[in-house]
Amino acid sequence: HMKEKFPHASWIVRDYKEGNTTFVNSIERLEFFLMLAGISNLLICGVGIAAAAKFFMEKKLPNVAILKSCGATKKSVIATYMKLIGMISFDAFLTASVLSALITYFVLPILNGYLPFIIDFSFYWQPLLKSMIFVFLTVITFTLPVILNAVEISPATLFRGVYFFEFNHTRAKTIIYLISLLLLSGILLFYSDNMKFL
Repeated sequence: HMKEKFPHASWIVRDYKEGNTTFVNSIERLEFFLMLAGISNLLICGVGIAAAAKFFMEKKLPNVAILKSCGATKKSVIATYMKLIGMISFDAFLTASVLSALITYFVLPILNGYLPFIIDFSFYWQPLLKSMIFVFLTVITFTLPVILNAVEISPATLFRGVYFFEFNHTRAKTIIYLISLLLLSGILLFYSDNMKFL
């Protein structure tokens, strides 16, 4: 009853059925370690995504300038490249999910021969949805600075033959960066089962 009344409390309630506290503590420490490893991977992947987005947009700077010289607004250019990067991210996520499912399906029978318990292969949509949310929020958070600065190129640079990728952070851009970062952090906290560690 205490757990139902206070589901988000930092303290822990155990009864006589949960006497093996050593095993439970070990599982909680392992879960905490995996959570930290996931956050670290999220940041490392974010840096890699930003570098890949910068390389991609550097190749597209002439196209951005052409679009703007034809009358395209900054918002339409941003929307175009955000959709393009979103489609690429979705394809990568779908490919990784299918490959992971196939590897798990073929490896589980081998593991079940060595483990003292049986692991059933099943589909869990909630972790899949959670990982998809993290993927898209990470992509948006780390590609926004690149795209917002890429659309600042002037069409006049088409005639120079050299394109420079410059970062200039205005107040509006900084607010957008902070909102996306706070949204990613908020989702991370919302889905965390160990609030007391955070």
